[in-house]
Amino acid sequence: MLGSGLGTGIGLLATPFISRIFEPAVYGSFALITGVVSVFVGISTFRLEVQSLSVADDAEATALIRLGLVASCAWGAALTLAACVAVAIWDVNGYWLSTGILVFLASLQLLGSAVLTRARRYRSLATANFVQGASLGVVQLLLGLASAGVGSLLAGFGAARLGWLHALRHSQHEMPRIATLWKKNWRFAAVAGSSAFLNSLTSALPVLLTSTFYGDATVGQLAIATRILLTPLGIVSQSAASANIGEVGRMLRRGDAAAAQLVRHGMRDLFAIGLIPCSLAGVLGTWAVPFVLGKRWNEAGLLLSVLAVGTLAQFVAAPFSQLLNMTGNSRWQLMWDTARFCVTVLSLCLAWALGLSPVWAIGSWSVALVVVYAALVHLTIRAVVTYPRHAVTIRQELQGNQLTARRGNPISLDTRRPVR
Repeated sequence: MLGSGLGTGIGLLATPFISRIFEPAVYGSFALITGVVSVFVGISTFRLEVQSLSVADDAEATALIRLGLVASCAWGAALTLAACVAVAIWDVNGYWLSTGILVFLASLQLLGSAVLTRARRYRSLATANFVQGASLGVVQLLLGLASAGVGSLLAGFGAARLGWLHALRHSQHEMPRIATLWKKNWRFAAVAGSSAFLNSLTSALPVLLTSTFYGDATVGQLAIATRILLTPLGIVSQSAASANIGEVGRMLRRGDAAAAQLVRHGMRDLFAIGLIPCSLAGVLGTWAVPFVLGKRWNEAGLLLSVLAVGTLAQFVAAPFSQLLNMTGNSRWQLMWDTARFCVTVLSLCLAWALGLSPVWAIGSWSVALVVVYAALVHLTIRAVVTYPRHAVTIRQELQGNQLTARRGNPISLDTRRPVR
């Protein structure tokens, strides 16, 4: 949390200068492209990095990371090809050609975080989060001084993710073959990957729908408000919770029933931390944003104020959502993601259909997030509480089967078939 917090602080210090260099419409175009990129980041690895935190064998965990890297490369290549076709046929902006490489670079954070978390290398995790948070704003600012265009913002977004490469160095483990590993994990990848895609799509919907309903300039206002509050808190909570999830995963592998208490404490701590900035944003956002960023960002201050309550709910609950996948409740995750998608679409589209302003639309979505993430808190804690009992039951059944096999099964006397 300290590493990501310091890095994000440096990025926030660069924001007032960035807001004076780039026009709202330019920043809106950047937000639209990165919004589409974020849709494919989760599914690009098929959430195999989450699976790597739950397996006991280190070699298999390393192979899962390698398989996730291969999958992200394939997604990046496919999206680049699709962008080339779109540019050639529909004459869309050439900046969309960066979509594939940005998806690949963004996936490095997921894979690198999982590697460092499993190894309990929390100092390295803090350093990587610091580099990402600090370099995003600094690189965008320096490139913007040379050229205040969309390309400078996209280049900064991609460069900030390069710091995770050090976590993906070649492992000395003798790993299983990729094809064998995929055959073993494809069902998990299908469900968890679909859930990740739906989750990412839902996260990008406010930007995509706002662009459709209100235009790029309004998207720029929303994106800068998100950059000030939602993005920094998301990075801080994700880095803080990643250590918590790593410890919970270790406890679940041992069948430790105290894992649920650790999750509750983690959520409680995040609530205490997030309450301060979210309260300040809700109360002072309308005045502070135009004062710091300039008067042309007045609408961003209003959007920041109404986003505060939903941001706090997301800050507390979202980082722990992958525990549903780790505990074998991927279907719960998919159902929750589906509900969140429907709530987001309904809240934004209904506000637009009623002729309400962007501030009212984002405000209604923010309130809806509170309900949605409260449900996620309940599901997550329930999954962790029931998992140790489920694991113990399975172990008892396996031990009973082994004992029956040693004593001889009176029901199955056919010696031609081995007892398993």
